[in-house]
Amino acid sequence: MADLENAMAALELLFEQSGLTLPAGLRHILLHLPHTAPANSSRPDWGPRRRLAAALFRGLWYGSDRTVGADSRAPGRDTPTYVYPEEVRWVMRARFPDDPVRLYDGQVEEQRAVYFVDVVDLATATWPSCRCGSATGTSGGPARRGRRTSRATPYPHKRGQ
Repeated sequence: MADLENAMAALELLFEQSGLTLPAGLRHILLHLPHTAPANSSRPDWGPRRRLAAALFRGLWYGSDRTVGADSRAPGRDTPTYVYPEEVRWVMRARFPDDPVRLYDGQVEEQRAVYFVDVVDLATATWPSCRCGSATGTSGGPARRGRRTSRATPYPHKRGQ
C-alpha cells in the first residue's frame, strides 16, 4: 500500500508542478474502478493491468473526442498507441504488483507510431465522474447513471385500445 501511496504522490506532484490538478475521474480509474475480467472472458492475458490500461485508453481517446494522438496512428489502425507518463505507469504497477501479464512498456515505445501522452492531455480530457465515495483505493463499483424520472417515451401512445 505504501508503494501505491508513493506512486500517487508522485503523480499528484507531476500535475502540481505543471500548474494543473489531477482530474477526479482519472483518480477514479486508477484507484477505485474494479478491473475484474468480463464474465464472458476466460482469456489468461486479460489481466488487471491490461484492463486498467484499456480503461485509461478509453477515457483519454473518447474523453478528448478522439483527438489526442489522432495524427500518430499507424497505417491501417483506427486508434493511436499511447505511452503514458512514467508516474502513471508507477501507479499501475503499484496497484497490481502481482499481475502475471506484463505490459511491455519498453517495447511499446519502440514502435513506429506511438503518441507520448503528457500531463496536459490527461488534464484536459473529459473523464468519468467518481461517485463511488471510496478514498482508499478499494473497489467501490462503477459509477452508474441515474434513472430517467420521466415516464415519457419517444413513441406516441394510443389510449383505450
